[in-house]
Amino acid sequence: MPLCYWTKIPIEKKQQKQLLSLLPPELRSHLNNFQDIGEQQRSACGKVLLQQILSGYSLPWALDYLRFDEYLRPYFGNDFDFNIAHSGEISVCAATKKGRIGVDIEKVQDVDVEEFKDFFTQQEWEQITGGRNELNNFYRFWTRKESLLKAIGKGIYADLSWVDVCGDEVEAEGQIYHLTELYIADGYQACVAMTERETVSCEEIAVIDLLKADL
Repeated sequence: MPLCYWTKIPIEKKQQKQLLSLLPPELRSHLNNFQDIGEQQRSACGKVLLQQILSGYSLPWALDYLRFDEYLRPYFGNDFDFNIAHSGEISVCAATKKGRIGVDIEKVQDVDVEEFKDFFTQQEWEQITGGRNELNNFYRFWTRKESLLKAIGKGIYADLSWVDVCGDEVEAEGQIYHLTELYIADGYQACVAMTERETVSCEEIAVIDLLKADL
């Protein structure tokens, strides 16, 4: 069964060093180069969630084993795929032991939806603008599209309009992907795209509790 773990991001500075201490030295050094502390926390939380998923699957890998393909998509080995996303105050990591997976989450905040029209197909745009809540509709379709592109993982993010995600089953580059919208928290939209049609187990992992346990 695919796993999806999410967490609220600690924001107290005193927890920052402890959060990074949960990660291997090389990754910790990389994250220490981030100028934006919020971005550093979001990325660190995503990696901690990945550690928890590896444990949940009883897999032998550690974050030191991470490798990157030609499109700079991280991986460990065959028969396991994962993807990380974060927005606002939440980080999320989704993984599967069958096929490919991509996840996206977006905090719903005011944007000029009209400026993004070219990113969507005509059918998608009609559903975005034809409903009662245009802003929620926009983020709903954005996460559907981004999760699919992240599952494909071939660096084709520049143009989002080439594929239509109105249906829950989408064919892209000769492969069928299944889209599952997730409820994570009020004020957020999230979606998972997978090559296998499976139920996603979605669970909150309180990173703050892991920090306390590490004291």
